[in-house]
Amino acid sequence: MRVAAHWVGIFAVTSALATLATTARADQVVTTTTTTSVTRDSYSPNAALFRSGLSALVISYLPAMIVAAESDHHGDKYLFVPVVGPWLDYAHRPDCAVTCGNRHETLYKALIITDGIFQGIAALQILGSLFLFPPSHMPGNADAALPPARASFSVRPVALVDRNTWGLGAAGTF
Repeated sequence: MRVAAHWVGIFAVTSALATLATTARADQVVTTTTTTSVTRDSYSPNAALFRSGLSALVISYLPAMIVAAESDHHGDKYLFVPVVGPWLDYAHRPDCAVTCGNRHETLYKALIITDGIFQGIAALQILGSLFLFPPSHMPGNADAALPPARASFSVRPVALVDRNTWGLGAAGTF
């Protein structure tokens, strides 16, 4: 019982000190500061990243859809599914290249992998556009009000390492 009374006493003293510490006298000046935060209303998705991801997805999905519609191979029907379709098709491909009578099977597998990579990157771009702020909407971005810099590009003859060989050097700002 004494231990419980001891803790109640410590709590009462701590509470009293906390209220005294936050009380302002009449002759004191109390200032408060407000902070601004980015709200959901002021946020907009990264439109450039979304457009590039959508165009990359369309460009990489159209050939896959055409192959899925025209091919007689049973695994190629998986290409109708965007993003994961190429990987499902690759998993259902035969393991043989020459013994099955199709000498182009290695090329087909390489094209399926390439298409799967491009569709995956495009899907990541589309998802990333929802979470990555465009540069003009970054919180605290002081450069948002500045006019865009002018692009420049130049090509000049330059001496290479041994000073007896010349080549072209290119430099630019974008």
